[in-house]
Amino acid sequence: MSKNSFSFPYDPYGIQINFMDDMQKCFDIGGVGIFESPTGTGKSLSLICGSLTWLTKHRKNMAKQRDALAQEIFKREQEKQTDWVSQHHLVSSLKRRRDEIEDSLHQISLLKDKELALDKPNILRVFYCSRTHSQLTQFIDQFKMTDFSGEFRLVTVASRQQLCLNEEIRNLPSLNRRCIEIIKNKTCPYYKASKSDLLTEKICSRPLDVEDMFKAGKETGACPFYAARESVDYAELLVVPYSILLHEQTRLSYNLDLSGQIVIIDEAHNLMEAISSIYSAEIPLSTALCYSEMLGIYNSKYSNKLSSSNVLSIKKIIFFVDRLIAFMKKMDHKQACFTLSDFMYQSGLVDVRVAHLATFLEHSLLTRKLSVSKGEDMDCVDKFVDCIAYYDSFEDGRIILSTTPVVSIKYILLNPAARFIELATKAHSLVFAGGTLRPYDEIKELISLHTNKKLIEHCSSHVSDSQNSLLLAVGIGPGGMEIKLNYSAQKNDSHVRQVCSALVNLSRVVPRGGIVCFFPSYEFEERCHAVIKQQFGDFLRKKRKLFREPKISCQVDQVLRDYGISPSESILFCVIGGKLSEGINFRDDLCRLVVVVGVPFPNVMTEEWKAKMDYIKNKDNSDRITCMRAVNQSIGRAIRHKNDFAAIVLLDSRYGNSSLSDYLPSWLMRNHCIATSFPHALTALRNFFILHKDSY
Repeated sequence: MSKNSFSFPYDPYGIQINFMDDMQKCFDIGGVGIFESPTGTGKSLSLICGSLTWLTKHRKNMAKQRDALAQEIFKREQEKQTDWVSQHHLVSSLKRRRDEIEDSLHQISLLKDKELALDKPNILRVFYCSRTHSQLTQFIDQFKMTDFSGEFRLVTVASRQQLCLNEEIRNLPSLNRRCIEIIKNKTCPYYKASKSDLLTEKICSRPLDVEDMFKAGKETGACPFYAARESVDYAELLVVPYSILLHEQTRLSYNLDLSGQIVIIDEAHNLMEAISSIYSAEIPLSTALCYSEMLGIYNSKYSNKLSSSNVLSIKKIIFFVDRLIAFMKKMDHKQACFTLSDFMYQSGLVDVRVAHLATFLEHSLLTRKLSVSKGEDMDCVDKFVDCIAYYDSFEDGRIILSTTPVVSIKYILLNPAARFIELATKAHSLVFAGGTLRPYDEIKELISLHTNKKLIEHCSSHVSDSQNSLLLAVGIGPGGMEIKLNYSAQKNDSHVRQVCSALVNLSRVVPRGGIVCFFPSYEFEERCHAVIKQQFGDFLRKKRKLFREPKISCQVDQVLRDYGISPSESILFCVIGGKLSEGINFRDDLCRLVVVVGVPFPNVMTEEWKAKMDYIKNKDNSDRITCMRAVNQSIGRAIRHKNDFAAIVLLDSRYGNSSLSDYLPSWLMRNHCIATSFPHALTALRNFFILHKDSY
């Protein structure tokens, strides 16, 4: 298609046109697409313009199809047939199809007129899904830049935690339960039908992100959570977080029906991990003890008022929780792993119908009725019961008993694909998008095993010139020592000093712009911070102020604002896989040098990782895939547009090995160098910035 065919807000690059062309083909055949486009290549705009252009074309085709059906009906009715019964059935079938299309087009016309239809429209929609709140907000901002923002109705779906206005309950761990209680008791000042209708109209009238809806709720005095849920049926583009779209029960509670719809899953490198997390549950021993105590009190207080079947169900739940407590208390070592069948047998629960308990907890809302101490999250018990309810049908989970940092029992999901089947098969078309999706093994396996949809793969190059990036693997420190930061080396003082000396020397070469360093763990970041502060104080006082990624999410924005005031005089310490390694835009002078310190291999000695290794088939490279995806996400924070430039230093000798470098983005390998010594690294870095001296 031509440049203007996609209603792009500016002239699109060739790679963006190819991206959208392939997306059109994917939607045309109702297929599954894997669309990889590096950070900074306008992926969000391509997703928006590509999908909504196709939806516009699809609606025009519907009108043509309706007209064609009308002509066919007229033709058939004029024909004289001896078999009038067959003719009647054929004409009736054509009329039903025409009327269905006419009804859909009528509902679309109501939406185009910005009216709220009395009946919930049954139309084809686009669902956009991503992991973090910031990524969803960025997508909405990009949508507002396009002409589609005046043509299509966008609605953001969010959780109570993000949208609740009630100061008395919004910060409680038991927010969901408390919200349902006060709604039922009619004591929430924001749950009012008249005001909710007004807020629903506001949400449907223009694209709002979570902050916008929260503010609109404050202005109208209505609950934005319930208003947004009411708005879902009238949306054409739905923006949904992973936690809602990927969990079946949660999705259904929001009335999100994906049957025959377009589903776009962005940042899809997180998909399997996100599904595993959503379908996992952990109960600390303290919570189980509290739950058992409160349930006993409840049973004693209300047993005379309850039906015999309810009393029996409550006693079964008491027995279930008490067996969990006994099982946790007999732990004699740090961690242990069990299959679900072994766990049920060894805990004495093999004769318990857990599925019945899950159904009872869901319908009775028993957990929210229990009076618990403030700050105690009891929902984890319900979630754990749900996870193991059908253990006899799914052997894709494991039970982990742990004593650190607290005694707990945890269910982990080893096969997330099994929970994704329904979504993948129901959707008309499914797109996995991201900046770094390779390798595609997990996604391809999911598609081949569970759907008959045709696969379309698309991989874009970067819009920037190859000279705008330098990928430098450095495995030797300033003192000539090899930098190989395995777990033992990270605890070795001489290795820590060598890393800190390397960081300081690399920083001196950067003439202007910020420096962002990513560490494999918070613990190692703290060790390096302490050494730099102690031994390189002059550097921090005279050259660069050191900022650190906070462990508390609410402090992230402030740290980024402080760092952004004068990035050329700053250095930012982050953690791979942490709060600043994804969805953050360090463009231009915010970052001219990225340093990835060490290789963030998962801890293969944990029972959880051992269980995953025992379960999956491809054991040889799964740890490399996991860590390199995290590395690639960290690298992607820089070089955010065509004229942007930055150097990326991988500070560990293992990055010089093809077993890791093969997983690095192909566009970065265009200007790749393995330093033979630390002076060689400094020279290569210095030459890179000399090349770009006129770009500052």
